[in-house]
Amino acid sequence: AAAAVVFHELEPGVAPDTMVQTIAKVRVPGRFERLRQAPALYVDVGHNPHAARWLADRVGLARPEHGRVIAVYAALADKDVEGVVTAMSGAVDEWYLGGLTCHRGLSSDALVQRIREIPVPLKSREFGTVSLALSAALENAGAPDLVIVFGSFFTVAEARQCVGAV
Repeated sequence: AAAAVVFHELEPGVAPDTMVQTIAKVRVPGRFERLRQAPALYVDVGHNPHAARWLADRVGLARPEHGRVIAVYAALADKDVEGVVTAMSGAVDEWYLGGLTCHRGLSSDALVQRIREIPVPLKSREFGTVSLALSAALENAGAPDLVIVFGSFFTVAEARQCVGAV
């Protein structure tokens, strides 16, 4: 709705149908953005439980029939890690947990400690960085698998750099 109002203010003569078609084509980098195929690689900047529930729904719709969903997850220290992981736990088969080296980032050790508090059993591996976690996930993923990298803008930025999508 906000985009429609701004569009109308900037271009008042544009027909409503044209405005709707134009807005429908807008894509936001980092929001369930596909970077690769076979295995499918998506990134998402979702970093709170609400965004994680939305992402879990999208991953469920894209879930490969004969493949696994592998999550590469890293988070900032002030985020609801437990809520995010709980929201995504039903959509993910394997977790590759990475540390973030930015000033508010959780180390992989701290991330694992926070996740241990969740009463949901997770199959996970720990890596010092998002890049290491993503490299291992892609190495271990088969063509029918889906890899989703998420947790923050910092997580997605590191992943995009790792695969040359910057």
